[in-house]
Amino acid sequence: MPELLTYPWDSRYPTNNINDFFGATAAAPNMPTDFVITEGFGNITDGGYNWQQSSISGTGSATMAYQRSYANNNIAQGYSYERDSSTSLNYYAWFDVGAGGGMSSGQTLPVDAKSSYMKNVTACWFVSSNNKASDNGAAQCRYEIRQVGIKYINPRSRRITLFTCPTVLAGLIYNYDQYGGDPPSINGYELSEANKDVVENDGLLFVGFRIAVYIGKDSTGRSLKTQVAVSAITPGFEDNHQSYNKDNKRIICRNSQTTFTEYENETKFPIECR
Repeated sequence: MPELLTYPWDSRYPTNNINDFFGATAAAPNMPTDFVITEGFGNITDGGYNWQQSSISGTGSATMAYQRSYANNNIAQGYSYERDSSTSLNYYAWFDVGAGGGMSSGQTLPVDAKSSYMKNVTACWFVSSNNKASDNGAAQCRYEIRQVGIKYINPRSRRITLFTCPTVLAGLIYNYDQYGGDPPSINGYELSEANKDVVENDGLLFVGFRIAVYIGKDSTGRSLKTQVAVSAITPGFEDNHQSYNKDNKRIICRNSQTTFTEYENETKFPIECR
């Protein structure tokens, strides 16, 4: 079955208004990956990047990581990391969304792993926010997006490849501080041109995302909450530098609960309109 895209094809997402961004992506609970989040463990080098994990765990579910809504209140909106502290803190974390959570490049994905198995996924977009930090506009509570990766398999071997996304299409550059009270940010990150060619030429199939974050606070002796939440995760396709066009090609993809065996056998299976 051919992939028919309903995500914006060959263009970026709208970035001037958060509700426009939500409207351009597939509505929850539709997801392009399996409904799984895997917390990072230890420091792992993959895709040429050292993914760092401190003694901190995220809160939430894949549904929260994909949710398309935002309200300026004290409720974490997305998959989030949070700490209360009256002294300095520095925490690094990474998490996988989708099949093959925690697996590294070169490992083999099981045949019963679930995904939409889309082709030509070349970018990752999401919203990040720090809405629970209690010190608006000050430098005490901050977060950073450290790195973004996209995970694929080769359809002939099921071998995993993780590519990082060095090109910042929109939003926060890597390692850039966002402080308590800053508005949510629409972020887009894309593969290198060379790796985009590999994804296309080798027919690599998309199975998930990896996102690394940081939260920190300076030595100011006050009890402040430091937090980052990631939501509205969505894939991008082809040339994400082109302007958004709501009338561009869209896609219908496989249901995210499709196993690799079903994909390989081209059996009938449910699809999600995207």
